[in-house]
Amino acid sequence: MSKRFLPLSAVLAATMLTTGVALATDDSPDEQPRLRRTPAKALDKNLAAQRETEILAQRKAAAQIKLVSLNSASKEELKTLPGIGDDEARRIIAGRPYGSKSWLVTKGIVNSGIYDGIRKLVVAGNPSKKDAAKNPEVFGKKP
Repeated sequence: MSKRFLPLSAVLAATMLTTGVALATDDSPDEQPRLRRTPAKALDKNLAAQRETEILAQRKAAAQIKLVSLNSASKEELKTLPGIGDDEARRIIAGRPYGSKSWLVTKGIVNSGIYDGIRKLVVAGNPSKKDAAKNPEVFGKKP
């Protein structure tokens, strides 16, 4: 049994020696390129500036969207909304007037999936005179 153990121990010893030699010949830190780290404050400022730019772009895009009034829009205007076809537009017109845009779901006019897609694009209810004067094209009234 000792004859079998001797070659195995010799192999293990040789492996340990070669591993030690390999570790000793690794490049020193001076020869390796150093990675420069950006300070955390600089990263925070960059992320904050990027987020602010994204928010401004979203606000600009939202300002360009023309809201559709559920109580006064034509069938063609309603069909421009995502997920609204002929049948949905017909049901919206037949279900008028709406006190709130969420009535589309509560009255069963459209399903919640379609509503989630259009809820930021539509308005309902009776606008105040101030709102109607500011946005006559949205509320269908002339000041």
